[in-house]
Amino acid sequence: YYAKSQFDTVLFALMQQRDKTPFDSSGQVLILGTLEAQAQTLEDETIFEAGWTVFVPDPEDVDPVDKADHKWSGITVNAQYNDGVRTIDYAITVGL
Repeated sequence: YYAKSQFDTVLFALMQQRDKTPFDSSGQVLILGTLEAQAQTLEDETIFEAGWTVFVPDPEDVDPVDKADHKWSGITVNAQYNDGVRTIDYAITVGL
């Protein structure tokens, strides 16, 4: 969940910092660069293993219905988590 929330945060910031993100190759570069920078940060934090990939489809390849809704779909981030704790199982007993 941490990695997903980090990607959500940087994409939200991208959308908030601009009047609009163009639905053209310059917008594609903005989105790709933002996601790649975050993936690299996660690798630097040893959360992702090296070898991750980010794909942002060309604007003309976005589903026409999504494009009409101003939604850039088809974006993928493929990465492998480094080994580590993913969940913590615990119990708490509180007595009086």
